[in-house]
Amino acid sequence: MTTTKVYVITISEIYDLEFFSHTPLVFTNLEDAKSWLKEDAEIFTNDHKEDTIDGDEWVFENGEMQYEAYIDGRCSEYMYQSKITEVEVR
Repeated sequence: MTTTKVYVITISEIYDLEFFSHTPLVFTNLEDAKSWLKEDAEIFTNDHKEDTIDGDEWVFENGEMQYEAYIDGRCSEYMYQSKITEVEVR
């Protein structure tokens, strides 16, 4: 049986206790997925780096396969995460 790997980006977002769904993105090339993740992280960070909620600031964590942003101490209220998962297709 032949298998192929794809790279799925899932996005989870909570803003003011409301969950927002996003359609997953699928890439056949890991480098393309990483490039998209990096660009998404830069856009979100630039759009929110000056924002505060009741004086609390955003925390931004960048990784090779995951990006996460959240209001310090209030992750369950304000959070954005995009991550790459390698999936085997049969």
